[in-house]
Amino acid sequence: MLGKLIKYHFKSVSEYFLPIFVGIGGFSILYFILGLLNGPNMDNVIFGENGNGVLGIVYILSTVAFFFVIVALALGSSIIMVYHFYRKYVSVEAYLTLTLPAKPWQHVFSMMVVGAIWKLLSMVVCLSAVFLVGFSFVGVSGLRDIFREIFGGAVSFDYLFNSIVSEMGLDFTTAVLTFLDILISLFSTNLICFAALSLGQMSKSHKVMMAVLWFIAMNMIVSTLTDSLTIFSDAQSFNGIFLMGIAINLVTSVVYFVITNWVLEKKVNLE
Repeated sequence: MLGKLIKYHFKSVSEYFLPIFVGIGGFSILYFILGLLNGPNMDNVIFGENGNGVLGIVYILSTVAFFFVIVALALGSSIIMVYHFYRKYVSVEAYLTLTLPAKPWQHVFSMMVVGAIWKLLSMVVCLSAVFLVGFSFVGVSGLRDIFREIFGGAVSFDYLFNSIVSEMGLDFTTAVLTFLDILISLFSTNLICFAALSLGQMSKSHKVMMAVLWFIAMNMIVSTLTDSLTIFSDAQSFNGIFLMGIAINLVTSVVYFVITNWVLEKKVNLE
């Protein structure tokens, strides 16, 4: 049943994400074509003395639209999942959703997994879009030179990774911790919202407002706990403090999961 729930929620949420993905893909392809035509001379072709006015207008409008679509995807992935959870487990539709032959933890787990998958897909789409937009500035020859250096043996992947980490001022351990933090955040950012909505729906009235208050309260508690442990801990290095923050994020994610499961199992209030 767990697999069916994941497929069900994944399909339901796709109706919100796919149009955004299509929009980003369209603008990215437009930039890709502009880059293919003009390459690194893009600015001169569009804004120079002999520039193409129509092409300049298209470029400016597509830039603005692309920016807003990227922001919508970055902010909207969590909002979409929160709305979907509200609709399926807090609103009147919960009567139908909770009649499915599945345990409460399966409902929570499926939502958690689906939310993480769509967040990851959103990151991939954003990075791919940035790559295509970057192509419009370096052109075919510039991109060919970059790939020749990477895949032609002039620059190894180890060297590339170490160079990126070095430019960011990180060491290998910090890079690994950063990856773990991002991985856990794929789940935790949605779980705290699920827990807040679950606690908020226990109220007889103003459920959404109560959910917002619960969200603020839980964030304040976690922030206070994190700051206190950071101050009184023995961890002196940046990596030690970072690791402690990751551990707190992991533990609080488990707590959010348990709270949501407990409410769906024993305290559902759909009046």
